[in-house]
Amino acid sequence: MPTVEWPEIERKNASYRGRNGIGKCYGIAVVRTSGYFTTLQPINSKGFISDSAILQIPEKYVNRVCGLIQKDLIDLILTNLKDQLPRLIGLDPVLDELVSIKLKEK
Repeated sequence: MPTVEWPEIERKNASYRGRNGIGKCYGIAVVRTSGYFTTLQPINSKGFISDSAILQIPEKYVNRVCGLIQKDLIDLILTNLKDQLPRLIGLDPVLDELVSIKLKEK
């Protein structure tokens, strides 16, 4: 199961809310159930994957959710690659929308 854990200095205010209240979030585990969901679960302060807080994203919406999360990163990339933007059209509907918006900017 893939996980992402952030360094100690980043953990200070990271938290999650589960059935047992608020917990310290030291990272996140990503579980893919083929054809159904991508599940996100927090890694607690003991280094265990918490089963008290689970977020399930239907597979067909994962790209849209990731696109929203990565909007700032995508904006930076698109700004720096403005002359290459027409070549990116058709790769992904969310990316197409962002590229279209960026191409209309002066």
